[in-house]
Amino acid sequence: MGSLTVSGREVPCGEARWKTRQTGAGVLHVFTPASEFAPGASVRFYDPVTGECVFDGFVFTSEQSEEGIWLTAYDRLRYLMYRDTKVFSGKTAAEIIREICGERGLPVGDIEENGRKIASLIADNRPLLDMIRLALEQSRLLGGEAMSFFDDRGKLVLKREKSLMLPVKMDGKTLVSSYRFTDDIGTDTYNRVRLIRKNRRSGRRDIFVKENPASIAKWGVLQYCAQVLQSTTDGEIAAMMNEILGQKNRAVHGIEAECTGDSRFRAGTLCQAELGGFSGSCRILEADHRYTSGGHTMKLKLEAV
Repeated sequence: MGSLTVSGREVPCGEARWKTRQTGAGVLHVFTPASEFAPGASVRFYDPVTGECVFDGFVFTSEQSEEGIWLTAYDRLRYLMYRDTKVFSGKTAAEIIREICGERGLPVGDIEENGRKIASLIADNRPLLDMIRLALEQSRLLGGEAMSFFDDRGKLVLKREKSLMLPVKMDGKTLVSSYRFTDDIGTDTYNRVRLIRKNRRSGRRDIFVKENPASIAKWGVLQYCAQVLQSTTDGEIAAMMNEILGQKNRAVHGIEAECTGDSRFRAGTLCQAELGGFSGSCRILEADHRYTSGGHTMKLKLEAV
C-alpha cells in the first residue's frame, strides 16, 4: 500500500488516496494506526512498487478514531490558493511565478521560460494560483507554448507540456479496464472572438471581431469576449484572435478511464491513448490514485490534444 513518512520518520501506512488536478493543489488522504500528528507536519508518500516518492506536502487535517488517524495533506500549490491583489507589468509567466513563490517562501525547481511578455496583468482579490493560471493562459494566447505548473515532489516547477509525455500507452490490453468518451462544446469551445480595446484619444471602445461561419452554422454562436490593454496594437489583436480561434474552435474530446495504477500519471502530463476508435495524444486533467491491500488503481480524466 506504499510507505509513509511524517515529520521525517517512517510510520505504518494503511489505505491511501492521492489526487492531482490541473486547477488545484495535489492532495493525499492516508490512514495510519500511528499516534496523533498535528497539522503542519511534513508528509512524504512512496510508491509501493518503485519506492519512489510521489507526494511531498503537509498535514492540513487529522481525524482520529479508535483504529488510528486519517491524515489529509496538500502539496505546496495549496499555499497559492489564498487571495491577494497584484499588478504585473511587462513580465513573463515564469517571472510572475518566481515573484509570487519568492514572496511566499515556496521552493521552486525548473521554471522554464517561453519568452512571451505580458504587457499588464491586474488581479484584484484573486487566489495566487488563479493569477498564475491567467498568466499562462495569456502567454498561450500570445503564441507561447503550452506549459504545465505543478509541485514536483517538494519543488514548484514550470515545464513545457510537450516534454511531459509519459513513456507508456493507455490501451485496453495492458492498462485500461473501462472507459467512456465525451464530446463537449459547452465548456471551452468558441467560434466567435470579440476583443475590446479602450481608445485613448476618443475615450470610446474599439471592437474587433473574428468568427468562423462554418462552425457557427453547425453549432451556433459560441462567443469568446475579453478586454485587451490600450497599448495593444491592431496587429497584436489580429494575432490574438487567430490564436484563440485556432485553439478553441473545436469540440473537446474527453476520456474518463479506470485503470491499473501507475504513479507516473498525474495532472499536467501527456500520454498516448489507443481506445476504441480513438488514437492520439491526451492531456491528463485529473488523476485519482488509490493504494489499498488489494492493489493500486487509478481513475483518469483526460482530453485529446
